[in-house]
Amino acid sequence: LESALKVMVNRAQADALHSLCHNIGPDRMVRSEVVHYLNQGDHIRAADAFMNWTNPGLKKRRQAEKALFLAEQ
Repeated sequence: LESALKVMVNRAQADALHSLCHNIGPDRMVRSEVVHYLNQGDHIRAADAFMNWTNPGLKKRRQAEKALFLAEQ
């Protein structure tokens, strides 16, 4: 994951990104819109993109990761 990031992230963002990466796998993570938007400097769209990786059973988890990602903005 770290090799795909071109921007610095804070601790909360790193924790949220690692949680998502653990769930979807590193290959999908590096190609995700989360990483794409984050590398463009668009933290809001990156946070919103967490919800692209959800289903009814994962909705609360993605919402928590998104909230953590935005916690120190």
